[in-house]
Amino acid sequence: MIRAFLLAAWGHRKQRDKAGERYIWHLVRVAWIAYGLTGDVEAAVVGLLHDYIEDVDVASHAQERMERRFGGMTAKNVWLLTVFSVHSPSVAFPERGYADYIERIVRSQSRIAIAVKIADLLDNTNPRRRRKAGISEEQTVKYLRALAKLAIARATMEG
Repeated sequence: MIRAFLLAAWGHRKQRDKAGERYIWHLVRVAWIAYGLTGDVEAAVVGLLHDYIEDVDVASHAQERMERRFGGMTAKNVWLLTVFSVHSPSVAFPERGYADYIERIVRSQSRIAIAVKIADLLDNTNPRRRRKAGISEEQTVKYLRALAKLAIARATMEG
């Protein structure tokens, strides 16, 4: 987990979130929430790295590099959480829209990826952060719909 934190901190060192805070704090909160949801350190590692390929390492071989550094399961889950173009996987933007991206995560049935995305959305919809970041009601509704879909998928998987 320390290697994941160091890589995330270094990679996102100049990045700030919409609220003006250092981006690493969003990643730490996501890791903490994901760990709380699963009790699995792997979820915390993926939480720290979930935006790495999208924001930092957009090269076509980024997944392979992630696999060498953290193993296949971490790389698979980080890749599942990466918003990318079907036509050009090295470019970070939605392939066919946000709903398709969420559906891809649900269909994966990866308890780690689902938990990390839930954690990400919980952090992004936190009322205090939302106000400070100026996130619109429309965006919030989109996030809450995705959160509901992911929560149902998670509950269904847990039986």
